[in-house]
Amino acid sequence: MPIPQEFYSVFAGSLSLNGNGGRYFLSNNLTHPKHTVKGQNYDIGIITTATEITFIPKRVGPIAYSNVETVIGTECVVTGWGNMGRNGGGKDPIYLQELHQRTLSNLECQFRLEGVTQTDICAFSRIGQGHCNGDSGGPLVDVRKQILIGIVSRARKCGFGLPDIYTRVSFFYSWIQGYLKAQVM
Repeated sequence: MPIPQEFYSVFAGSLSLNGNGGRYFLSNNLTHPKHTVKGQNYDIGIITTATEITFIPKRVGPIAYSNVETVIGTECVVTGWGNMGRNGGGKDPIYLQELHQRTLSNLECQFRLEGVTQTDICAFSRIGQGHCNGDSGGPLVDVRKQILIGIVSRARKCGFGLPDIYTRVSFFYSWIQGYLKAQVM
């Protein structure tokens, strides 16, 4: 049974758990209709806040996304509040963490991991680094273009030298645009 949306909120504008930021409650949330927990594909949703998010230069702002495929080897950065130990055995951070990675081809990722599909994009940095428990839903951003290319989806053993799997945002461009256009009408 899904958790009611009144239990969810979005915080924006702080790099510290103890810092100041804005809290925004949700007015709507939508999970992709093909998403299943068992298969983990189509791992994307859209949330709408009840009030408009206040943008603060260099702290809070919108991010672009595209329907263009990301080039293999693209330098990217993921940010999150997830556990900092191998396979979830460490501490949760007080400060927002960031990790620079490079994208891999899906063929290379499929060679190293099972279950990778066209809805996924993989990235890797080195053994001992990777997204982990608590990072889910976080952004993977193309450093050069400053666009959202992935959303933290799943990892096999955090930091054990396997690629991290993200939801490929470009694959869902039309679905996102369709939702946004329906909201305007």
